[in-house]
Amino acid sequence: MGRRKKAVTAEKAEGLSGLQDAAARKWGSTGPLYTGEQANTRQVGVPLQSLALEYLLGWDKLLVGKVYGISGPPQSFKSALMLDFGRQLAGMNGEIFEVETEGQKISPELIKSIYGAYANRILIRPVVSVDKAQESLTWFLEWVQKEYPEKNRLFGAFIDSLMGSATEERSAKIFKEGYAQKDFASEALMWTNWLKVISSNASSWPIVYMYVNHEKPKINDKTGHMKNRPGGSAQEFHATVYFSVHRVKEHKGSSQTVTQINIRVIKHSFGETNRSISTVFVYDFSEEKPRLFFDWGHTTAHLLFEQRSRVKGICEVTSPSENMTNLNRTFSCKELNMTGVTGAELGAAIHSNTQLMAELRKVFRITSYDLWDGYLPPPNDNGVPSEVSPDLSTESEDLD
Repeated sequence: MGRRKKAVTAEKAEGLSGLQDAAARKWGSTGPLYTGEQANTRQVGVPLQSLALEYLLGWDKLLVGKVYGISGPPQSFKSALMLDFGRQLAGMNGEIFEVETEGQKISPELIKSIYGAYANRILIRPVVSVDKAQESLTWFLEWVQKEYPEKNRLFGAFIDSLMGSATEERSAKIFKEGYAQKDFASEALMWTNWLKVISSNASSWPIVYMYVNHEKPKINDKTGHMKNRPGGSAQEFHATVYFSVHRVKEHKGSSQTVTQINIRVIKHSFGETNRSISTVFVYDFSEEKPRLFFDWGHTTAHLLFEQRSRVKGICEVTSPSENMTNLNRTFSCKELNMTGVTGAELGAAIHSNTQLMAELRKVFRITSYDLWDGYLPPPNDNGVPSEVSPDLSTESEDLD
């Protein structure tokens, strides 16, 4: 008895360390227990497209294992923004499974132009109901867990959109009777319950979960015409980050149509809310094969121009114009010895300057997280992994 008592005392003396070791033996080395000191190592991601997006999020990575929501009125380029995030994952050798519920509204030109050579890295599944959308996504997640139990492959699980379709029951009613009810309660509840489970399980897998939620008009006798996100704040609650996207103005030129878009963070589990940026979505038809893309370099240049008093002495950006939709607008930056260049040129120079980016991240309070190590290159002679940057080329050889 004395010997048994001594063994128990020794085990108790190990405290949380012993508990963690026991949990690892029970649930495997990737068990769900981790100390507060280890918490930061669980937040990993892939590089974002630009300093402007880093500023918006307050992170320098698109974190994996998180749920991101995008809402806004019709034709505010929410789907294009989600595709652009997917392109970032594809640039890190990731693959995207997207469920599309709105009658295949995403044009082939948009997909091919944004993804370019990565167009074969997105698999799109058109469906006609919330039931089928959830069934498809659940099957995809089960497939990933079965095929990649070591969690060594990067994926995106996208939904466009949450409220673009009816349930199977409502679909049958519409086909039979020729009309649809005006409430979205059943669909909203279905997505809320599904996201509740997914958001709890998401953090342990290198998957980025992202969905589009269209704003719908709502008539209220007391307040008049309003905008309403189907499902209220329920889906917003289950997202780690929730974006609000709105188009501001459009400029139509002889060879380009440029649309200014404002993106604001309205919910953030890890950082500040109400951070916003102005970006531009460009439809360039100057060449035989048109291109559609977000100009993130121009967006970064405009951000630094707006924040010039805040970054004074680090990267002072000046411009003779404040017109966001003018891509020919020029910028100057004495720290980079650049005068009268486009926003795309200035942004590219900033993004490629490691020291300058580090200083700007400090000023903008941008948290640095670890790079997801699934595809880190072999270490160099000093034992340090080489810097990884995704291929952000917007050229496409197969844009029809």
